[in-house]
Amino acid sequence: MATHLEHRKARIAAPPPVTFAEGGEAVWRLSLVLIAALAVAGIAIYWETAAFTASIWWNTETYAHGLIIFPLSAWMIWRSRAAIMPLTPDPSWLGVLAVLLLSLGWLPGHLADVWVVQQVAFILFAPAIALAILGRRTAFAMAFPLLYLAFAIPAGEGLVPPLMDFTAWFSVEGLNLAGVPVYREGRFLQVPNGNFEVAEACSGVRYLIASLALGFLYAYLNYKSLWRRAAFILLAAAVPIIANGLRAFAIIMIAHLSDMKYAVGVDHLIFGWVFFGVVMFVLFWIGSFWADPPEVLAKDDVPEPVAPRPGVRGRLIVFTLLTLAALAAGRGIAIGLHAQARDLPLDFALTAPTGASPWQGPLPARDDVWVPTMIGSPMQTQVRYREGEAADEEGLLGDVTLQLVYYPRQGVDNEIINEGNKLYRDGYWRRLEGGPVEVRLADGTRLQVEETVLRGRAHHRVIWSWYQIGEQATTSSLMAKALGAWQKLKLREDAALIAIAADYDTEPDLARERLKAFLGSMGGAVKASVRVP
Repeated sequence: MATHLEHRKARIAAPPPVTFAEGGEAVWRLSLVLIAALAVAGIAIYWETAAFTASIWWNTETYAHGLIIFPLSAWMIWRSRAAIMPLTPDPSWLGVLAVLLLSLGWLPGHLADVWVVQQVAFILFAPAIALAILGRRTAFAMAFPLLYLAFAIPAGEGLVPPLMDFTAWFSVEGLNLAGVPVYREGRFLQVPNGNFEVAEACSGVRYLIASLALGFLYAYLNYKSLWRRAAFILLAAAVPIIANGLRAFAIIMIAHLSDMKYAVGVDHLIFGWVFFGVVMFVLFWIGSFWADPPEVLAKDDVPEPVAPRPGVRGRLIVFTLLTLAALAAGRGIAIGLHAQARDLPLDFALTAPTGASPWQGPLPARDDVWVPTMIGSPMQTQVRYREGEAADEEGLLGDVTLQLVYYPRQGVDNEIINEGNKLYRDGYWRRLEGGPVEVRLADGTRLQVEETVLRGRAHHRVIWSWYQIGEQATTSSLMAKALGAWQKLKLREDAALIAIAADYDTEPDLARERLKAFLGSMGGAVKASVRVP
């Protein structure tokens, strides 16, 4: 009986035979050759983007799944070939337009050195090229496998801070329920016999991305109805976030109960991936309860074979050339802009402004530990200003420190927005809190700054910082990148980071008032110090 059931399932799951209209198979062969040629051309034209994306897949654990996304997409297309191959390719202007828009969309990402924008365009070239050469009906028949390629984009870093905060909150709530005393200071947790930090690796973003990639694939293979697919995908998004909070809580509990002997080293990481494997198993087990039966899943709507349009081979060649031109448009414009970009005057020097009453300065910077780490070779200067006689004996609590960082010409690994740029040194300073603050300057204009409150080994510090791109000030790294791209369109490539800092013992509001007073008197002059005609 079991053998009979196995044979029945095998017959149900067996894919139907592939059928072609007369002449359709030859058109398919030509189409696939042309798509392969365009793919090779795209990699060659955007080689820097392609190589950098591949290096992220290979070297970054969070995005290692990108190595298998393209093979999975190809496998899904092959699996559904009986429903695709009868639809003879017929080139589409919509696909050529999509390639052109992606190429032009790659351009600002390149000009602003925003790799994720370049990578989005580069990865999505694949479905756009398929649409251009195969046509709307054929490309739409393989829509999910083509759009599944979006999971190859190494994106998601923006989710790290909120996930870290959620993990810290979840761990604290769990410890409180378990009766373990815990003190939280930002993302640092302290229990009676140990200290813990919710670092980037603890955010769970890698589990979330992997779960979503697997969840979309599982939903596509096991459900036919949209609501079932949507329900499972929502589950695949929620479960890893909650599970990561449980993982962090469990690690702290194990370390606490073992007097910091376990779950604090390599076993910490091993536990994380083992736990994730168990969570995925449970997720798929839950999803199996509403999976469609095999006979429903195996039923594909096989269309009637479509005869090739007259002259389709010539159209394929013409559309391939048009797609190639659209593909190269963004790169061609970028080469032209870089060739025309002008350098700064040779006599330009980065100079801090002279103090305006009641501020005295600029005074020499203190030999302390607040020196931002910046990638590349920017101009930098750090000075102090003192408000009248308000300083203490060491001149500490009355001072405002000004840090100017200026990139005359930005490029790869020499830019104002880079993950390697650090406003403060992690080994000495501990971030307590932060957020946006709006300040009114002397001329009546408003300036928004990003506040960072730090605790050092000797004292506390409040830092207000912002990016200055041309005439525009912003605290958003994304906006700074966008403004930088606009600058490059105007043949300018310079950008600056401005930061001011004040120290305090117990009351951060005193430091804030000092910074507000400094910007009220000196804000305009500070902003003008990094403007070059």
